[in-house]
Amino acid sequence: MADVAIDAMAASVPAGDGSFIWSVPDGWQQGRGAFGGLVLDALCRAAMAFEDDPSRAPRAMNGELIGPVLPGEAALQVRLLRRGGAVTTVDVSLTQDDEIRARASFVLGGPRKDPPEFADRPGRTPESLDWESAPVLRMEPGAAWPTFAQHFEFRLAGPPPFRGGHAPLAGGWIRPKVRPAAIGASEIVAYADVLWPAGFSLMTAPRPIATIAFQLQWLADPATLDPEEPLLCLARVGGGLEGYVAETRELFDPMGRLVAINQQTFVWI
Repeated sequence: MADVAIDAMAASVPAGDGSFIWSVPDGWQQGRGAFGGLVLDALCRAAMAFEDDPSRAPRAMNGELIGPVLPGEAALQVRLLRRGGAVTTVDVSLTQDDEIRARASFVLGGPRKDPPEFADRPGRTPESLDWESAPVLRMEPGAAWPTFAQHFEFRLAGPPPFRGGHAPLAGGWIRPKVRPAAIGASEIVAYADVLWPAGFSLMTAPRPIATIAFQLQWLADPATLDPEEPLLCLARVGGGLEGYVAETRELFDPMGRLVAINQQTFVWI
């Protein structure tokens, strides 16, 4: 599977009436189930395929990874919640063995006239945009890294994981080893989930962790991104309670432009 781009891995086949069939690939696991970013990528693709108006691009999503999505066939079902004059809202669910394993709602909207421009960049500002000089981090599948990591390149842009650091921060340049022909909205979903959790910078050894909730806002047109260049992901823990952790992530392009903001809820296992 290493020689196949992520857009092909997340593609599903229409089955009529908002239904799609997805062949969940082997070799992309994060624990028992498929890498959560790949699952959410597939849900996003189904939402986009359901919307007939190509000008209505994904603007925001809110999803949950309810159970492990195992290699094999999965059924996707898109349900229209509302289609207004400029905005469409849909819900997409993924089912295996008569059980919903993942779901997400998507807001797709067309461009607005004379929108305000926001020059201030929220969150952390990248300290350096020189990704080619950033140290390479090898993430071979094994005790520390999930199986899907073999499909991506990583360069450090923050504290390394499992070094017993003092702040729950993480940063890394990421890109797939096999680049897609172009970057779309669904690839941005997957890229936001590739980096290791920021809490790993405090630890000295791996520990299982899972995403149970995932929110994302697209803040740049994916068509303007070069698929040959990596994206910078900066992550920080906002807080935690009884094993549930809120983490915020920001994706930047190599020019320092903010591409997306992502918040995830992790649970320690």
